[in-house]
Amino acid sequence: MELDGSPMKKETSNKDVEKLRPIKSVKELQGVLLGIAKVFHQICVEENIPYYMVGGTMLGSIRHGGFIPWDDDMDFAVSRKDFERLLKILPERLPAPYRMLTRKDTASVTGFLKISDERTLHVYRWTDGQERDYGVDIDIFQLDPATSKTRGRIKDFILKMRGYRVLSARNRSLSKKILAYLIKTAFFFVSRDMIYNFIERHLVEKKGDLIANTYGGTAKAETMPREYMGEPRLYKFEDTQFYGVAMPEEYLTSLYGDWKTLPPEDKRHDHIVSMYWRDEE
Repeated sequence: MELDGSPMKKETSNKDVEKLRPIKSVKELQGVLLGIAKVFHQICVEENIPYYMVGGTMLGSIRHGGFIPWDDDMDFAVSRKDFERLLKILPERLPAPYRMLTRKDTASVTGFLKISDERTLHVYRWTDGQERDYGVDIDIFQLDPATSKTRGRIKDFILKMRGYRVLSARNRSLSKKILAYLIKTAFFFVSRDMIYNFIERHLVEKKGDLIANTYGGTAKAETMPREYMGEPRLYKFEDTQFYGVAMPEEYLTSLYGDWKTLPPEDKRHDHIVSMYWRDEE
């Protein structure tokens, strides 16, 4: 399967989507996510795979006892060794209607996997104008040793620059238009596979006193002292418990700064407008 522009399956047309029943509320969506996460947790417990809630999922657990009220995703992380185990285990262990997706099944450049609920449809519109559809899913990232935040900064810079390849240069100043075209030209022949391989070969470390969520949204911010992650601990999350980091306040401060203060209302976003149940009305 080609990595650039090739979806997991035949894309759903606008006409097809019109026949589907929308997921109408954040609560309804969060119920789907919670169901996926419970299956993931059970498999990890049975297979003795330590994992952590990370990012907004860890924040939601500590600040809200579950989901951030407007959140529309869930993030987890495991060590690279256990990530490789999951790649082998999940296709055999996941019950219907759940399915494992890797970067080869999605439009992502980077190396994390997803568990998707195939009863649902999440239509993603990418900056290249194409639509690709998958089920509603949770993300599972891999953790690597690190010696500093430098490699994270380089990774973030490379991915940001590649983004210019598919971004429009219109409505920019002349100098920014020129810069955008130069970057787009330079990255035109750089495939997602090439970027992934470069990151894996040159930016992933084998040892270090820090720990990094290599493919997190901002790798430099997600590089922190190893003891912040520590041994996984159980935390309340809605009507269940999931494993999270050993030092949640230090972890969240490192990642977000002032994480105890809610963001202004205009920064609280969800994306349920593009999510549906696959059964027709």
